[in-house]
Amino acid sequence: MSCNSCGSGISKTKRILKVLRESETPLKPKEIAFLAKVNHSTTRSYLRRLEGKEQVERPFPQVYVATPTHVMGDDLVCVHNLVLGVDAPKLSKGIRKFEGWFGAVKLRVLFGSKRGKITGFVSCDSGMDLDKYLFVVDKFKSVIFERVGVRVCDGEVNVVTFELNKDRKDIRLDGVKSLTVKDFSGVLERIYSKDGGVRSEVKVSESMSVASVEALLKGGMTPYQILQGQALTNKKLDNLDDTLKQTNRLLANVLYELKNNRVT
Repeated sequence: MSCNSCGSGISKTKRILKVLRESETPLKPKEIAFLAKVNHSTTRSYLRRLEGKEQVERPFPQVYVATPTHVMGDDLVCVHNLVLGVDAPKLSKGIRKFEGWFGAVKLRVLFGSKRGKITGFVSCDSGMDLDKYLFVVDKFKSVIFERVGVRVCDGEVNVVTFELNKDRKDIRLDGVKSLTVKDFSGVLERIYSKDGGVRSEVKVSESMSVASVEALLKGGMTPYQILQGQALTNKKLDNLDDTLKQTNRLLANVLYELKNNRVT
């Protein structure tokens, strides 16, 4: 059976869009053709048409994603200035660093044999949505495989630090260039004018997993809400730790008294 006859009950356009919408990462035309069961050259033709209708877009050359439709409109949280880390205790010396651009995203990877760490620095002034974030994490893992020959899974990658930003085009700051808001936990949120609108920016310095950052981007929360929730969780854990310490001290005192006052 030819690939064009497969799934004939659904139009080629719908099959291509379905593949892109269900994919967690950007796809190449050849991958789309295989998954949608559509001829490769036909797929490329359809992708050009869909791009013209703004139903798909290319975040980077040669890869496509379905044009995202977010419930919160322009109120979208993005990430930038990421630092990615992977433990590599047996890393050999002499591996050259990698530096490259993928559209507006710059990725720099350093191989530290002395400390046994591979570190990736990701910068993107406009910020990265979920699709771009997942794409650059995959690129980071691909660079490691190309240079070291080891396949790294998402669970082995730590997002050491990153910045959350949200751009709003419908408001502006009058009379001031920027504002800095400090919450009860000491976390700073910077708000400043950018590209005819306002950007809200928060730096996250606590190491997180790739999946955790992905969940934040899917949640549609503001940077301030995310950091508030994180701070509250940490505060509750600290209170729980103090309670356990007090309980242990009390138990130790009770056992001491029982031992010293034991009737023989």
